[in-house]
Amino acid sequence: MPTYKGHLAGGGVTFLAIHLVTTKLLNQPTPPPNQILFTLEFCLLGSLFPDIDTKSFGQKIFYYLLTAMILAAIYTQQWGLLSILSLISVFPLLVNHRGIIHTIWFVTLAPLAIPLIIQQNNPLLAKTAWFAYLYFEIGALSHLFLDYGFLRTAKKVFSKR
Repeated sequence: MPTYKGHLAGGGVTFLAIHLVTTKLLNQPTPPPNQILFTLEFCLLGSLFPDIDTKSFGQKIFYYLLTAMILAAIYTQQWGLLSILSLISVFPLLVNHRGIIHTIWFVTLAPLAIPLIIQQNNPLLAKTAWFAYLYFEIGALSHLFLDYGFLRTAKKVFSKR
């Protein structure tokens, strides 16, 4: 059960492994440094995401980002978005630690809404949103693997519960 530093390290190692596989083994060109930094940031954010259900560094970042989005929704008078963000802000307080937020299904499907919404509303940003989602997901899965180990995480996915 790593601390946030352990999860950040796990997310960084996972990012490095994925980066090396895509550039070296798949023989893809090395992306520019700003793209590497962008994807690394999302991988690290994902590695902290499952701990938003407990008082943690990840929860603090979650609420800072959510507050910025709420203020932007108020400023742009997007009341529907404000309602959704307000409901999201309460969700981590209503669940148990290592409950629903620590499942592969949740860490895969909950963030999936963001690139889907962006793709609908701003197709020019869709490719960037999908890359961000992919690396966020990689980071979130690294968190679960660090908490439960590979076999226990896989067992949680394939159990009928």
